[in-house]
Amino acid sequence: LLSINTVLYCPVFLPEPSNADDPGEQFHWIRAMLTNIRERGNSQAIIVGHVPPANSLINASTLVGNFRRTQLWKEKYINVYFEIIREFDDVIVGQLFGHLHSDEFRVGVGKSAIPSTISTPLLLAGSLTPLHGNNPSFRKVFYGNDTGDGNKYRLLDYESHRYPISDSNAGEWSKLYTFSDTYSTVSEEIKAEGLSANVFRSILQSMKDKGGKPSPILQSFLSLVRSGSDGDVESSRADDNCDAECRAEWLCTLSGTTTANQYNECLSQERGSGWYVISLVATVLAIALFITTKRFTRRRRKRDQYDS
Repeated sequence: LLSINTVLYCPVFLPEPSNADDPGEQFHWIRAMLTNIRERGNSQAIIVGHVPPANSLINASTLVGNFRRTQLWKEKYINVYFEIIREFDDVIVGQLFGHLHSDEFRVGVGKSAIPSTISTPLLLAGSLTPLHGNNPSFRKVFYGNDTGDGNKYRLLDYESHRYPISDSNAGEWSKLYTFSDTYSTVSEEIKAEGLSANVFRSILQSMKDKGGKPSPILQSFLSLVRSGSDGDVESSRADDNCDAECRAEWLCTLSGTTTANQYNECLSQERGSGWYVISLVATVLAIALFITTKRFTRRRRKRDQYDS
């Protein structure tokens, strides 16, 4: 279990550490530990940290055009981190983070910062502290060896537990959901691969709109983002009223985009043909208006010349 101090990589962490390329020499340390694990050949690694190498959609504090999200790590550190994860993919079985006070995940899809070749997603757990409209919650992750290979373990499943907050502040801890039960549409993949990136890519695909209608898988996810929040979810947009634009934003966030270009390109794809048609019609109308205006100006100029 390799625990790293991810606060050192955050944009708000100032001043920059003396060794800005490798704050605390943690990247060097992670490489050394993972090399040792690989050479031993009889164990795997789970990486844990607080702030994830990803972006946040809910509670975004920055607005850059349409890029309405917060980048949680400086991009240079995100790139180095995932270079390491890609290099040691064969021995890493889990990446567990928190910070967002919400029950989420990130998985590499298409042109995202998270490589689509790595076999583990980022699993982001909720929070015990209800500072952002969330219920207090914790996640119990199960790992084990069910492959028949005595040296190979993996993450198998997880449970989310919560303490519902009411007006009287009364309640009790209870299990909110089990991952494999909630996402039963990929139960066979979960049995075969555990909590793999392929499983989460399948889930992400199932979250896309079908025939213009919201996916029940995405709606289920949104109901659990705040660990079954009962109270004010502030500006999270994690509710049943998530419109088409909101759904596209979530899909692009979960797919691991980090830069504005990645995010906006993803949004363009998720908006689909309807948005393309609207854009095309607007372009045609603009061209038609330009041609009409040009012809009118030319005729008026000829008439003025004739009158003179």
